[in-house]
Amino acid sequence: MGAHTDDGETGCRHATRAIGVVGQHTGVVVVKQVRVDSDGLANLVYGRDVTPDLEGLIDALSISLNAQNEEIYERHCRPTLPHSYAAMLEFADRARDFVPDITMTAIDGLEGVDIAACEDVARRLGVKFRRRVLNDVG
Repeated sequence: MGAHTDDGETGCRHATRAIGVVGQHTGVVVVKQVRVDSDGLANLVYGRDVTPDLEGLIDALSISLNAQNEEIYERHCRPTLPHSYAAMLEFADRARDFVPDITMTAIDGLEGVDIAACEDVARRLGVKFRRRVLNDVG
């Protein structure tokens, strides 16, 4: 979710400042839409709720759900932080208050991943779902 910087801010804030500086110097800034692809672990990584930081900066957020439950998620994602699956779900839930368009995704073709169950998880969280296909890039 954006690079961590020495002053404790996310890369999203710095990117927004950089866009503002460019616009200030050139007089022209055209940003159609800002979409962030995320693993949904920013709150866990930064040890605080970063979702309010996204308000007004991010138009769309894509979160890699990747599995219908913690067991399958850990098998495929191999997170290094404990409780990553629950943290990712909580991030998606909290982000709904600050980002207008949220989609969770999962890869069809990974062993044990139940796409219908993943879609149900997204629906229960009140966000969109998009099925990705294994080895289908683009």
